[in-house]
Amino acid sequence: MAAKWTDKVSAFTQNAVSKSKELAEITKLNLSISNAEENIRGLKTEIGSYVVQNNLLTDVPEIQEIYAKLSTLQSSIDANRERINEIKNINICPNCGGEVSRNSKFCDHCGQQLQRPDPYAPPQSEQPAQKVCPGCGQVLSVDAAFCSNCGMRF
Repeated sequence: MAAKWTDKVSAFTQNAVSKSKELAEITKLNLSISNAEENIRGLKTEIGSYVVQNNLLTDVPEIQEIYAKLSTLQSSIDANRERINEIKNINICPNCGGEVSRNSKFCDHCGQQLQRPDPYAPPQSEQPAQKVCPGCGQVLSVDAAFCSNCGMRF
Protein backbone atom coordinates (compact mmCIF):
# COMPACT_ATOMS: atom_id res chain seq x y z
CA MET A 1 0.00 0.00 0.00
CA ALA A 2 2.91 2.33 0.68
CA ALA A 3 4.10 1.76 -2.88
CA LYS A 4 0.76 2.95 -4.30
CA TRP A 5 0.83 6.01 -2.08
CA THR A 6 4.41 6.92 -3.11
CA ASP A 7 3.50 6.29 -6.76
CA LYS A 8 0.56 8.70 -6.44
CA VAL A 9 2.74 11.33 -4.71
CA SER A 10 5.40 10.91 -7.39
CA ALA A 11 2.83 11.25 -10.20
CA PHE A 12 1.30 14.29 -8.48
CA THR A 13 4.74 15.86 -8.07
CA GLN A 14 5.65 15.22 -11.72
CA ASN A 15 2.32 16.69 -12.83
CA ALA A 16 2.84 19.77 -10.62
CA VAL A 17 6.37 20.27 -11.98
CA SER A 18 5.06 19.91 -15.55
CA LYS A 19 2.24 22.42 -14.92
CA SER A 20 4.71 24.79 -13.27
CA LYS A 21 6.99 24.64 -16.32
CA GLU A 22 4.01 25.27 -18.62
CA LEU A 23 2.91 28.22 -16.52
CA ALA A 24 6.44 29.68 -16.57
CA GLU A 25 6.61 29.29 -20.36
CA ILE A 26 3.17 30.90 -20.82
CA THR A 27 4.17 33.80 -18.57
CA LYS A 28 7.37 34.27 -20.55
CA LEU A 29 5.44 34.25 -23.85
CA ASN A 30 2.81 36.70 -22.51
CA LEU A 31 5.59 39.05 -21.40
CA SER A 32 7.15 38.82 -24.86
CA ILE A 33 3.77 39.60 -26.45
CA SER A 34 3.23 42.59 -24.13
CA ASN A 35 6.68 43.97 -24.95
CA ALA A 36 6.08 43.58 -28.69
CA GLU A 37 2.66 45.28 -28.42
CA GLU A 38 4.23 48.17 -26.49
CA ASN A 39 6.90 48.51 -29.20
CA ILE A 40 4.18 48.55 -31.88
CA ARG A 41 2.33 51.35 -30.02
CA GLY A 42 5.57 53.31 -29.80
CA LEU A 43 6.28 52.89 -33.51
CA LYS A 44 2.74 53.96 -34.42
CA THR A 45 3.19 57.06 -32.28
CA GLU A 46 6.51 57.74 -33.99
CA ILE A 47 4.88 57.39 -37.43
CA GLY A 48 2.04 59.71 -36.40
CA SER A 49 4.47 62.32 -35.10
CA TYR A 50 6.46 62.14 -38.33
CA VAL A 51 3.30 62.58 -40.41
CA VAL A 52 2.19 65.61 -38.37
CA GLN A 53 5.62 67.27 -38.24
CA ASN A 54 5.98 66.98 -42.01
CA ASN A 55 2.34 67.86 -42.87
CA LEU A 56 1.86 64.59 -44.71
CA LEU A 57 -1.42 63.05 -45.84
CA THR A 58 -3.21 66.42 -45.72
CA ASP A 59 -5.38 65.35 -48.65
CA VAL A 60 -6.90 62.40 -46.75
CA PRO A 61 -10.26 63.46 -45.23
CA GLU A 62 -9.83 61.41 -42.04
CA ILE A 63 -6.36 62.89 -41.50
CA GLN A 64 -7.68 66.40 -42.24
CA GLU A 65 -10.13 66.00 -39.37
CA ILE A 66 -7.30 64.94 -37.06
CA TYR A 67 -5.17 67.91 -38.16
CA ALA A 68 -8.11 70.23 -37.42
CA LYS A 69 -8.52 68.70 -33.93
CA LEU A 70 -4.77 69.03 -33.32
CA SER A 71 -4.89 72.67 -34.37
CA THR A 72 -7.81 73.39 -32.04
CA LEU A 73 -6.07 71.67 -29.12
CA GLN A 74 -2.80 73.52 -29.80
CA SER A 75 -4.64 76.86 -29.91
CA SER A 76 -6.21 76.05 -26.56
CA ILE A 77 -2.83 75.11 -25.09
CA ASP A 78 -1.25 78.32 -26.40
CA ALA A 79 -4.07 80.46 -24.99
CA ASN A 80 -3.83 78.77 -21.59
CA ARG A 81 -0.04 79.21 -21.50
CA GLU A 82 -0.40 82.88 -22.35
CA ARG A 83 -2.99 83.28 -19.60
CA ILE A 84 -0.60 81.59 -17.12
CA ASN A 85 2.15 83.99 -18.21
CA GLU A 86 -0.20 86.93 -17.65
CA ILE A 87 -1.09 85.69 -14.17
CA LYS A 88 2.61 85.19 -13.34
CA ASN A 89 3.45 88.55 -15.00
CA ILE A 90 6.11 87.00 -17.20
CA ASN A 91 7.08 86.69 -20.82
CA ILE A 92 8.98 83.84 -22.42
CA CYS A 93 12.32 84.77 -23.97
CA PRO A 94 12.21 84.00 -27.69
CA ASN A 95 15.93 83.18 -27.64
CA CYS A 96 16.34 80.78 -24.71
CA GLY A 97 12.77 80.07 -23.55
CA GLY A 98 13.46 81.40 -20.06
CA GLU A 99 10.80 83.08 -17.95
CA VAL A 100 11.37 86.84 -17.78
CA SER A 101 9.47 89.57 -15.95
CA ARG A 102 7.19 91.53 -18.26
CA ASN A 103 9.01 94.68 -17.13
CA SER A 104 12.44 93.43 -18.22
CA LYS A 105 14.15 94.94 -21.24
CA PHE A 106 16.63 92.06 -21.44
CA CYS A 107 16.44 88.36 -20.65
CA ASP A 108 18.19 87.68 -17.36
CA HIS A 109 19.08 84.16 -18.56
CA CYS A 110 20.72 84.85 -21.92
CA GLY A 111 20.90 88.66 -22.28
CA GLN A 112 18.63 88.81 -25.34
CA GLN A 113 16.98 92.21 -25.80
CA LEU A 114 13.23 91.81 -25.45
CA GLN A 115 10.45 93.48 -27.38
CA ARG A 116 8.04 95.09 -24.96
CA PRO A 117 4.81 96.80 -25.94
CA ASP A 118 4.73 100.53 -25.31
CA PRO A 119 2.50 100.99 -22.25
CA TYR A 120 1.48 104.44 -23.53
CA ALA A 121 0.56 103.33 -27.03
CA PRO A 122 -3.16 103.27 -27.78
CA PRO A 123 -4.61 99.77 -27.72
CA GLN A 124 -4.72 98.12 -31.10
CA SER A 125 -8.14 97.36 -32.45
CA GLU A 126 -8.92 93.70 -32.42
CA GLN A 127 -8.50 92.10 -35.80
CA PRO A 128 -11.37 90.06 -37.16
CA ALA A 129 -11.15 86.40 -36.16
CA GLN A 130 -9.48 84.17 -38.71
CA LYS A 131 -9.03 80.48 -39.19
CA VAL A 132 -5.71 78.98 -40.29
CA CYS A 133 -5.67 75.69 -42.19
CA PRO A 134 -3.61 73.17 -40.18
CA GLY A 135 -2.75 71.36 -43.40
CA CYS A 136 -1.19 74.17 -45.44
CA GLY A 137 -1.26 77.31 -43.27
CA GLN A 138 -3.67 79.24 -45.53
CA VAL A 139 -5.51 82.04 -43.70
CA LEU A 140 -9.27 81.57 -44.12
CA SER A 141 -12.47 83.22 -43.01
CA VAL A 142 -13.90 82.05 -39.69
CA ASP A 143 -16.93 80.46 -41.34
CA ALA A 144 -14.89 78.46 -43.89
CA ALA A 145 -15.82 74.78 -43.96
CA PHE A 146 -13.01 73.86 -46.38
CA CYS A 147 -9.57 75.26 -47.13
CA SER A 148 -9.55 77.21 -50.38
CA ASN A 149 -5.91 76.23 -50.95
CA CYS A 150 -5.70 72.50 -50.18
CA GLY A 151 -9.34 71.49 -49.73
CA MET A 152 -9.00 70.31 -46.14
CA ARG A 153 -12.37 69.99 -44.40
CA PHE A 154 -12.99 71.58 -40.99
